[in-house]
Amino acid sequence: MIDAMASDATPVERRRARDGKLYTKAEFEKYYGDEAFWNEAEQEDAPPAAAESDPANADPGASQPGAPAAAGAESVAAPDASGALRPGPLEPGVADAAGPAAALAAPAADPEQRRRRALDEIRRNNGLEASDPEPAAAPAAPNDAALAAALTVAPDALQLAVTLPPWQESVFLRTTLPRQQAEFVASGHVFNFATNPRGAMNLAYELEQYLPLPASAFVRFDLGNHLTGSQPLAVVAEKVHRLRDSNRPTYVRIDFFCYMPDGDVWRYHPCSMQPHVMRWGCTLFNAESAYSDGVGAALHTRPPRREASSGAPQPGDPLVIREDMDAMCMYDIQQSSWKRVYQKLLELGDEDQELDWSNGEDFPWWVWLANVGWMRDVSNDGITGIRLRVEGSFRCVIVYSLREIYTISSDCYGRPLVHPFPQRYDP
Repeated sequence: MIDAMASDATPVERRRARDGKLYTKAEFEKYYGDEAFWNEAEQEDAPPAAAESDPANADPGASQPGAPAAAGAESVAAPDASGALRPGPLEPGVADAAGPAAALAAPAADPEQRRRRALDEIRRNNGLEASDPEPAAAPAAPNDAALAAALTVAPDALQLAVTLPPWQESVFLRTTLPRQQAEFVASGHVFNFATNPRGAMNLAYELEQYLPLPASAFVRFDLGNHLTGSQPLAVVAEKVHRLRDSNRPTYVRIDFFCYMPDGDVWRYHPCSMQPHVMRWGCTLFNAESAYSDGVGAALHTRPPRREASSGAPQPGDPLVIREDMDAMCMYDIQQSSWKRVYQKLLELGDEDQELDWSNGEDFPWWVWLANVGWMRDVSNDGITGIRLRVEGSFRCVIVYSLREIYTISSDCYGRPLVHPFPQRYDP
C-alpha cells in the first residue's frame, strides 16, 4: 500500500510537442507510434518555444500551425516564399487541446466552417492577409499592382505572349489552388490516395468536379519528379475545357500540368499522351487567364496570333501561322476532327447563311487545321479568317489564307474535300 502510494507520487515526465504543450511518453507513443518524436522533444523544464496554455482550458477552435495533424487529416498545399506548394493543417482546431487523444475525439466542424478555417490557415502560412468575406469570392491577389503593370501594352503593340511575372507569383498558385483544395477537403469526399501515375489519372477524373487541384491533394508519391525528372513548382490536375476526351465521351480532357521554375509548363496524360512542353511566352494559351485560372482553362481559347498581341486585330493580319501549329500538342490536333466541324455545319440548319468563325469562340478551328499532311498546307503562310457557309444543300468551311481562299466540304464518304487542292507548302 505504501509502495503504491509512493509510486503514484512519482512525477511523470512530460515533454513538449510541436504545439508547445506538454505530453507524457505514453501520449507521444500513442500518437506518433514510436519513440522518435519523444526522444527529440524538449523536456518539461526547457524554455517553451511558444506561449504555454493549460490543455484543459485550450480553445478547441484556436489555430495551432505547429501542432501535429490529427490522424486521418490531410494537408492543404500552399505556396511558400519560392512559390512551391507546401503543406498546412486543414483543421487548425482539431489537433489542439489535450493532445492526440483529444484531437481524435474532437467533433467535426460543419463543411463551411472547415473550409473557412483551412483557407485562413493557408493565408497565415503564406502571409496573405486578404479576407474571404464570401465563399464564392476570390481573395485579393497579393500582386495586383505588379500584375496590372505587367499586362499594360500599347494598343497597337505586338508581343509574343503577354509578359507576366514567374509562376511563383501567380494568383493561380498562391490563391486559386489553395482555395480549391480547401473546398475539396471541406466537401468530405471519400477516396483512396493514388500510388502510381495511372491511378492518379483515373482519380483525377473521379474528382473532376473539384478541379483544378494540386496532385498532392490525392497522390501519395512524388508525381512531379516521376513525370519531369525534376522538381516542378506544382503539379496540377486540370480540365482542358475546349477538348473532349475520346476515351471518356462525357468528359472534357483532363491532364496534369507541371509548372516549372523557368516558366515552362509541361503537360502530361500518363495513360495515353507523350509529354508536351509549352515554353514560357508561347501563343497556345491566354497568359492573363492562365495566371489566375491555370493553363488548362486558358488553352486554345483564342487564335494563337490573338494571344500574341493585346492590340485590336487588324484586317489581313494572320490569326494563326505554321509556327503556331508546329507548337501544338499532337493529341489535341487528332481530337479536333472534320467530323466535329461538319457537325457544327449541320447545327446551322437548312437556311442559307454564313457564320464568321474567325474569333474561335464557337470552336478552336486552328487546332483542327493543324492536322499534319496536306490539310495543314491550307494554312500556307497564315490564315486571316474562317467562315461557315450554308447554301441550299451545300455546306462548307471557307478558309482565307495569305496565298489562297479554300473551300472545305464533305465528299460522299464523309471525308473532307478541299478546293482548290493545296499545293505543297514551300516557305
